[in-house]
Amino acid sequence: MFCFDGDVTNKMDLTTQLVLAGVILLTYFIGKLQKNQNRSQMFKIAGNMMPKQATQLHDSRIEILIIALAIATFGALTFYPQYANNGISKWFVDSIVDIESTVIIGFIFKVIGFFFLMNLVAKVFTGVSQILSGGRQTAPKDPFNANTKDDDGFDDYEELN
Repeated sequence: MFCFDGDVTNKMDLTTQLVLAGVILLTYFIGKLQKNQNRSQMFKIAGNMMPKQATQLHDSRIEILIIALAIATFGALTFYPQYANNGISKWFVDSIVDIESTVIIGFIFKVIGFFFLMNLVAKVFTGVSQILSGGRQTAPKDPFNANTKDDDGFDDYEELN
């Protein structure tokens, strides 16, 4: 509904707006998927120490299916916006605009939205840099392993006279 709002399309081209909204939506979903996968790995490692409810792992196949369904719905509503224009979605849009137009709460939401978008931009830049570097990551040095030394031959615990 926000992508096809008349006030917004005067400021930005409709195609650019739809592509940006799709990229933001996809980046948000991928970030959530990665967060849940990391949490699942953490629960696998600490499985015996956690309560029974916390150790229930999520199924990433179902989550990927839900993400694909959401992106497909966004794409379908992009080509058929008349189906998105109903009473429930109009109520949601009006409620969001009313909350945004209040002074204090609107400012708080704008600040949160700014940091949300900065986080998404950082994730996109990180992803692009990993793609350009071939996906290689250097392993961090283990400070507790005695076999790892710097190029100068000294470790952090030696005294120099």
